[in-house]
Amino acid sequence: MSAARPPRPFLVHWVVDTAVAFLAIVVVALFLDVSIWIIISVAVLAGALAAPLTQRAEERALAERDRRDTADGSLASEHDDDPGAPPPARPER
Repeated sequence: MSAARPPRPFLVHWVVDTAVAFLAIVVVALFLDVSIWIIISVAVLAGALAAPLTQRAEERALAERDRRDTADGSLASEHDDDPGAPPPARPER
C-alpha cells in the first residue's frame, strides 16, 4: 500500500507555474514598456511548458519519499493526524 499522496493535477501545476512565470517577468517587461497582455500570454505559455516538468518532478519526489519511508519502517502519513508531532527518526547511514 502506498503511503504517499497522489500528485497534484496538471491544472494546479499549470496555474502555479503560470503565476511564477508572470511574477518573474512582469517588472522587467513593464520597465521595457511591454503590453500587459503580452506578458500574460508569455506567462501562460511558459506555465503550460513548465507544468509537465514540475508534475513529473513532484511524482519523482513523492515516489522517493514513499520509498524512503517504507525502507525505514515508518509511513509518511503516521503523523498526519497530529501536525505538532515530530517526524519519525531516520536511521544513521
